Amino acid sequence: MRSSKPGNYARRGDECLELGPKIKSLDFENCVDGMSEETELQTPGIWVVGLGPGDWSQLTIGALERLLAARRLYFRTLVHPVVEPIRAKLRPEQQVASFDERYERAESFEVLYHGIVETLLAEALTGVGPLVYAVPGHPLVGERTVSLLLKTAPEHGVEVRVCDGVSFLEPVATALQLDPLGVGMTLLDGAALLDPTTPELTDPWVGQSPRLHQTGRPLLIGQVYDRRVASACKLWLLERYPEDHTVTVVSAAGTGAGKTRTVPLGELDHTAAFDHLTSVYVPPLGPLLDTRGLAILPYIAARLRAPNGCPWDRKQTMQTLKPHLLEEAHELVAALDEENLDAVVEELGDVLLLIVMISQIGEEVGDLDYTHVIQAVAEKLVRRHPHVFGDVSLTSAEAVVQNWERIKSGEREASASALAGVPLDMPSLIASQVMQRKAAVLGFEWHNIEDVYAKVDEELQEVRTAATAPEVLEEAGDLLFALVSLCRHLEVDADEALRKANAKFRRRFEAVEALAAHHGVDMNTLDAEALDELWEEAKAQERA
Repeated sequence: MRSSKPGNYARRGDECLELGPKIKSLDFENCVDGMSEETELQTPGIWVVGLGPGDWSQLTIGALERLLAARRLYFRTLVHPVVEPIRAKLRPEQQVASFDERYERAESFEVLYHGIVETLLAEALTGVGPLVYAVPGHPLVGERTVSLLLKTAPEHGVEVRVCDGVSFLEPVATALQLDPLGVGMTLLDGAALLDPTTPELTDPWVGQSPRLHQTGRPLLIGQVYDRRVASACKLWLLERYPEDHTVTVVSAAGTGAGKTRTVPLGELDHTAAFDHLTSVYVPPLGPLLDTRGLAILPYIAARLRAPNGCPWDRKQTMQTLKPHLLEEAHELVAALDEENLDAVVEELGDVLLLIVMISQIGEEVGDLDYTHVIQAVAEKLVRRHPHVFGDVSLTSAEAVVQNWERIKSGEREASASALAGVPLDMPSLIASQVMQRKAAVLGFEWHNIEDVYAKVDEELQEVRTAATAPEVLEEAGDLLFALVSLCRHLEVDADEALRKANAKFRRRFEAVEALAAHHGVDMNTLDAEALDELWEEAKAQERA
């Protein structure tokens, strides 16, 4: 390819500015004559060229030069307004191909894109001179094949360079009359929402998860090229947006046929036909409308605590909220015991609100805020799970617990006891379990369950032989402690076991009261035998 002086590039570039009306009479030799040697690739190599959004006026001079000079030209798709005029201007010896036929038989987009990249790399390693790969818009905006190519090519010794093009974003911004950067717009790929094999979607908390999307920012979804993609976008958006939320469908932006239409989200896929030049603009939600968003609770807590907020909430402190936190935690445990999922959801929300509220108070006094809480627990979880986030191999739950306690011991001050983290006001039964578990990790443990049974028998005998009230109190405590140890060795949560026993007793005692009332007798007048009969009757009713 011939090179030219810098002055000639400016002159020839000016001649190429009138692309639309002059494309048929464009002088090929003049247009490519201005390409400098320093832009050339070594063989093997690939030039990736952006075709722009559609209109000739948005095809860059550099892109046109690359296309007309290409010995081997691959279009990702021929479905683009500038393709046919370019093909009409090519020389007979130029090799032209596209990947359109692969779209019909590919099992998924990800498989298709990898196949395209493999073909391009194989072709680059054969033949003479670099090949040109032309894609719609800008090569690095919504082009999965290009990102794969840039990642894979170095492994094959293939050099890849990008010739910029105007993306779909610029004409869409013009159609919507807004500044994407100024409004903090989020961009998503509609095609990726349709294809579940896209790597960014395989982890529900990575990439384009609706749970992570910030609905307070405007959203633009590109490449909504058919009704299937529109349906996938609608379902994705309905995870967070109401059905009547108005969205704007932008069609053929960057061409003379561009237009916009607004529709309720619930009717998005019922509108007119979609094509490869269609995008969907989603305006932001108000902070109180996104009731499933991660940010709504901190927003509500801040509003409640604001000068014009709720008088009761404004009076609260971290200390005054402690009883409420304990109360809601117990109500949550009760809902979990009852396996009442509706109640679990409600009680989880109550606990979460109190956590957020305490964090909000901390932010007001300058000690902490919600982000500090998240940071602390996130860093702790990553640090204490090296078998998940690091290179440690642990194959059993027991090994995980032991490693967890070892990591915790390394985090404590050298003089601190392994039991230092057990709160003094923790419920006694739970505290007993926690202390025994921590001691067991350090080897302070019964290794034979028969020894535990023997310890229980020993403590029971000592309760029987205790002579004074203080001795009885002490020996009864030892017996309970031994029973907690037995439960732990039996892999039974002692606190849960006692809660269930309490619930069972309450249920049956209430049944006894009902039976006594049914029989017209006063329980206070019944002897032990009669009460036992009612108890057995209540048990029989429960089994029936």
